[in-house]
Amino acid sequence: MTDFGVRGAVGGATEAKQDTQITTEEAIQAAVEALTKQVGSTPVDAQVFDNVQTTYTSAEIDCSGYRNFLLRLRLSVTLAPTTIQIIVQFSQDGTTYENYVRGPFGSLMYEDTAGSKNECIEGPVLGAKMKIYVVAVGTDATNKFTLTSKVVLTR
Repeated sequence: MTDFGVRGAVGGATEAKQDTQITTEEAIQAAVEALTKQVGSTPVDAQVFDNVQTTYTSAEIDCSGYRNFLLRLRLSVTLAPTTIQIIVQFSQDGTTYENYVRGPFGSLMYEDTAGSKNECIEGPVLGAKMKIYVVAVGTDATNKFTLTSKVVLTR
């Protein structure tokens, strides 16, 4: 009998049906998490661009299975170096890399007079592999850029 003095309906809820429903809900939740998964990396980690280093190429980032990326930049400037350019590169085979030149990535360059920056720029993933290439101009022992870039990939 139910709480109201009426017999339960035939085919009503059973423990097995509840377990099946819970398992199905857990599977749906896992699928949603897999479809919206994010992964992050730090391809440029506090690199100093001065008289010793004026260019830098990051390690390869595996982008297969992801659709979008967010490039997070943290740039600090010491005195008056001239410019720093951040170039996003993609490759299908991991051998030949091409520069991504769409939108702000066509010339993602900062001048010393702009000062320190903390910015995020998004874009689509256009290859199976990705690298960050950086070129600094006008740097020396005292006029420097320090750059950290992080990449967040999203499905």
